[in-house]
Amino acid sequence: MKNNTIISSLVRMSLLLILFSYSRLCQSQSCDPKWNRTKSINCVGSPIQFESNSPGRTTYEWIFENGMSTGQGTTTALRDPVHAFSRAGNYIVIFKGSGGAGPCTDTVMITIYCCNSEESPKIVTKPLNNKYQYFTGNKFCFIDSTLPTQNNNICNVSYQFGDGAVYSNDNPKVGDTICHSFNNHKGGYFDLTVEIRNCTGCRSFVKYDTFMRVYPKSMLNTSISIGEKINFYPNPTNDYLNINLKEPSVIRIYSIVGEILFLQNFKVGLATIDLKNLTKSNYFIEVFDGTNYYRQIVQKQ
Repeated sequence: MKNNTIISSLVRMSLLLILFSYSRLCQSQSCDPKWNRTKSINCVGSPIQFESNSPGRTTYEWIFENGMSTGQGTTTALRDPVHAFSRAGNYIVIFKGSGGAGPCTDTVMITIYCCNSEESPKIVTKPLNNKYQYFTGNKFCFIDSTLPTQNNNICNVSYQFGDGAVYSNDNPKVGDTICHSFNNHKGGYFDLTVEIRNCTGCRSFVKYDTFMRVYPKSMLNTSISIGEKINFYPNPTNDYLNINLKEPSVIRIYSIVGEILFLQNFKVGLATIDLKNLTKSNYFIEVFDGTNYYRQIVQKQ
């Protein structure tokens, strides 16, 4: 009998603990504020429906961008307000509720996009000099001609070069220029990424792959005077160029902007190159014999 009494007491205590825990849970149930993805489109200027999802609360407050607040109140409009964001970006919205279920504070994260393509700037960036340069004295310059959109000015333009260098310009003007020099003596091909943001936060970017080439410093260090070993003739020329080679060599012809127009291996002796298909201009001739580089500017008439 005594044992039954003890068991009965333990059961009653267990039930009381369960009821107490449930009561505490009800008092401290969390809130779950959200924005309604069915009723709302998260675009600049579009109304976003927020919902408190907070049973047991009767007083509500929402804090939006830059501290903008609905204020505290008990109305349905304050419980589930509608808010529009004026700028693109990532936002953290704060919800505060209070009532019989106890106080609650939680956040809603939302990303606002530029959904109107006319709001995003159309990037116009052009090189001002050769995109192919030698390491010594290399300097790549660009001009920005991006125009503001109909309703918004350009607030920032940034250039990220392939070596990690980043240039940022606030409140840029049409015609602004940016120049960059690469410090890696090994040279190589480099990308350029341009990003432009207007004053509502709408962004556009474009990436130019392998946009610039820097020839390694060693190409200059191993150069030898043209006249010592190799003859280029005739220069100027109308049709053919002759080069006397004393070693098997690779011959390249570059345009004045650094574009490779000709590449071929030649044996020892006289190399004759047909230039008839090239337009009248100056060309950069380069000969590499496995050890040294020889260079000459040749005029095609």
